[in-house]
Amino acid sequence: MNNQSNKVPASSGAQWILDGFAAFRAAPGPYLLVAGTYAAGVLVATLLMKGSPVFGMLVLLVLTLMQPIFVAALVLGAHEADAGQRPGMDLLPRVHATGKMSQLLLTLLPQITAGLISGFLLYFMVGSQNLSHTIEVLEAIQNNPQAQTELMKELPLAEFGRWALLSLVLGLIAAMFTFLAIPQILFNGRRSMDAMRDSFRGVTGNLTAVILGFIFFVITVLAILVAFMIVSGLISVVAGRGAADLIGSFLQILVLLPLQGLITYAAWKSIFGNASNTPAIDSARSSNQFEA
Repeated sequence: MNNQSNKVPASSGAQWILDGFAAFRAAPGPYLLVAGTYAAGVLVATLLMKGSPVFGMLVLLVLTLMQPIFVAALVLGAHEADAGQRPGMDLLPRVHATGKMSQLLLTLLPQITAGLISGFLLYFMVGSQNLSHTIEVLEAIQNNPQAQTELMKELPLAEFGRWALLSLVLGLIAAMFTFLAIPQILFNGRRSMDAMRDSFRGVTGNLTAVILGFIFFVITVLAILVAFMIVSGLISVVAGRGAADLIGSFLQILVLLPLQGLITYAAWKSIFGNASNTPAIDSARSSNQFEA
């Protein structure tokens, strides 16, 4: 069990992105199955919101809360491939077989906390009167799109800008606690709170590599989004704008979610190393296949 973080060179951040793409190309099937399941759920929730907004939002909320499980499945597949085996198509059931579902779900706490703090800051930094006025302006823009430029001048943009910047900082701090927590739980036997502390320590100890990796990841995401915009534009000509938006969102999740999990594993492996023996993974695998 390795709970001490390694000091890695700054260039490791770029290498994590390359390793994530390499792992995805080597065996895309299992990762696409996991991401496709999540994307299908989001697609169903989006369609439900048109007829029953409350029920659709509930489905979307459940999917959001279950995201650590999907990331854990992708990380399991990366671990299996790293061990020289081909990832199985049963990654999601194997996450349940580890018996660590509750610990994985607890990794949502930093994001939930950051969201709550951000909500309070919105109220105090922008103010209830400005929020009410913003709603009125947005409704006016919807009723009169031609007057959008003039109406936008009435919004408290400076207050919203300060709030958005502070919320971004809170989100990044929350991400530092969760970035490496899932593989720590799965492979190093850490409980959620300890794993999140390990993640924060590993990130702050390798901040230059993490920043470089984040920059390259953002560039990668932007390039992928541009490609999907082109695809959505072609689909909209054939099937309409609504269908293009749904298909585009589905394809984005199908590609970006696997990359998130695979890059997370690559970063964890370089910072914390690979556990030589993981009982949780071994027991999960033994229920699905015979090993001699």
